[in-house]
Amino acid sequence: MKNSALCAVACVALAACVAYGLVDPSYQPSHVVGVHKTVFGATVSAVDYEAGLITLKVTTVCIGKFAPKQVVIEGGEGDPMAESPPLIDEVTEGDTVVAYLFKEIEGHENDGVVFSAAGHWHAVTADAGDPSKWTWNEAFGDAMYGTFNGSSKRLLEMMADTAAEGMYFPAEPIVRFEAEREIGRFEGRVRGVTLYDLDGDGDLDIYACHEKGGRAYVQSKPLVFVDATEALGLAGVAGVSCHVADADADGHADLLIDATIYRGTGRGFEKTNWLLLPEETTVKMSAFVEINGDGCPDVVVSRVGGGLALLLNGPGKTLEDRYFTDATKTAGLDKEECGGGQTGFFAPGDLNGDGRMDLHYAAGEGFLLAQDEKGVFLPLKHEMNLDYQVIGADEPGLTGAGCFAPLWRPGSWDVLAAGDMHITAVTREDGKWLNVARYGNEIRDVRTAHLGCLAADLNVDGYVDIFTICRRTDTQNMFHTNRGYGSFMLDENYPPSDYVAFPDKVYKVGAWGAAAGDVNGDGAPDLLLGGADGVLRLTMNHSLSLRKPRKRPAYHERIQELVAIVTVRVKGPLGVLNADVRLLNAEGETVGREVIGSKVLTGCRGPDAVSFAVRRPGRHTLKVRYGDGLTRTWTVELKPKEHRAVEATRDGSSPATQPAGGE
Repeated sequence: MKNSALCAVACVALAACVAYGLVDPSYQPSHVVGVHKTVFGATVSAVDYEAGLITLKVTTVCIGKFAPKQVVIEGGEGDPMAESPPLIDEVTEGDTVVAYLFKEIEGHENDGVVFSAAGHWHAVTADAGDPSKWTWNEAFGDAMYGTFNGSSKRLLEMMADTAAEGMYFPAEPIVRFEAEREIGRFEGRVRGVTLYDLDGDGDLDIYACHEKGGRAYVQSKPLVFVDATEALGLAGVAGVSCHVADADADGHADLLIDATIYRGTGRGFEKTNWLLLPEETTVKMSAFVEINGDGCPDVVVSRVGGGLALLLNGPGKTLEDRYFTDATKTAGLDKEECGGGQTGFFAPGDLNGDGRMDLHYAAGEGFLLAQDEKGVFLPLKHEMNLDYQVIGADEPGLTGAGCFAPLWRPGSWDVLAAGDMHITAVTREDGKWLNVARYGNEIRDVRTAHLGCLAADLNVDGYVDIFTICRRTDTQNMFHTNRGYGSFMLDENYPPSDYVAFPDKVYKVGAWGAAAGDVNGDGAPDLLLGGADGVLRLTMNHSLSLRKPRKRPAYHERIQELVAIVTVRVKGPLGVLNADVRLLNAEGETVGREVIGSKVLTGCRGPDAVSFAVRRPGRHTLKVRYGDGLTRTWTVELKPKEHRAVEATRDGSSPATQPAGGE
């Protein structure tokens, strides 16, 4: 018996979006739940291709009741050439499947659907006398692509959250950025950019790199940026990459431009000779990174044709005898298996969760480099195809920039990087390294000439989104909304009727640098872009203005309207760089995670502050693990719709949270 009713509904609702697998707001997993009495997860325990039988072991009953512990499905005859293969051709032993049964439609009470690990939906019918015996009817193919087509394990998590009334899976993008502010114009593309308090007055300032001389802009009054390059002692300083940290622990920010550190004095910056690399070194990008766990910012440099270089911060007794030791060879970064001699961008992050800083090096086929207890980097073994080759270009290393971010789950720490014509998202699942971009729905809807990816919660809903910059002026940037459970939507596929999500030039002109930070203190991250056309652009985030009471709000709009925001400012003379900041709910689950200074992209930096959007306000725990391992915790009480701020200090004596912005 065919499940014609459900197929008809799905086909009509999704007729316009089958080709691209677009999200269909009218038929989401919550709607599938709504027409079935029972939802459960199962593991494929056996597949008998000769007999055409699939055996499932029931593992979790999420909704309703289901007594059998085992289900046998007559899986149909295998046909590898079929456009929509039968279920038996889409399952292997050990797979997770999600089953919806007992439809609440007259005449279809024993009908249901099964979602396979291959990402497709199938119609099934249970035996009226024996619910453990099922018959496979048909594959829906692309007809239900817009419902969910990701990981079956993540769908099962969604069903558990649905039962606990904690599911959040928006079906429409809600994001808005105001008209761009032109900060400055350069001759040719702007390179790395920084949003950071350069002059120590508490407001975010801007630095933009350029091959003929970068510029510093200080915020003289709210949202007014003044060129202070000469006043800060940075006139004529050329470079492609910039980063900021307090390298000498004197309380003043120091600026790393390519392979030179400019020491902050409180009055401006002074050039140092702390980094001694050969004069012939051509820098691809550089960043301060806390490598050896002593709390002092070290430096990693990517060299064109030279691989990665590591310089460890070895402070002397005085500022004058401070030195950085070249540890490239002792760390193993000069070896071929670690990308020695290649060209590419890198991103720092703790790949394996052992508390040591690792590196993702996007050169050639890509390297995941894990640091051992002796400070030596070794390539992690995996079976992924990480491709950072550039199509049709002689120059290597024109793609692959990115960062680490909690993309797969709120508490994970995943690699996000751009490929020339794809996006890479690497996580560790069941002890294996997986590129989960294949589960990401419209994350596969991309263009060409990708340069880098920035991860930030730009729509302020508690999920980290992806802003991709492209290196050409005629190839526009992209924004993918994170829906949760590994699924993303490309906002331009859903043109809103009453507002423009991104200003024209911000979206339609490529960029070579990007940074996110809350410039005006409202809790929403604003966006700074170094344009491929030579324009330095700042656009303010107005997504919160969209959260107005509606007569008939969708469920995700009701949740968004109640979101609370907590802004955490991390302070201290040591360990601020690469401090791991987490927000945990009352059950101890991570609802937000960020690592200070980790969004390096092409050589970029954001502020020493993070904001977490909390969909279920209440009592939370703020946990900060500083770069030298010191860990502090605070209790944060959040109310719906409010924005709270807290200073995280090393001595743990942070005052109670205060209303943000001095309310």
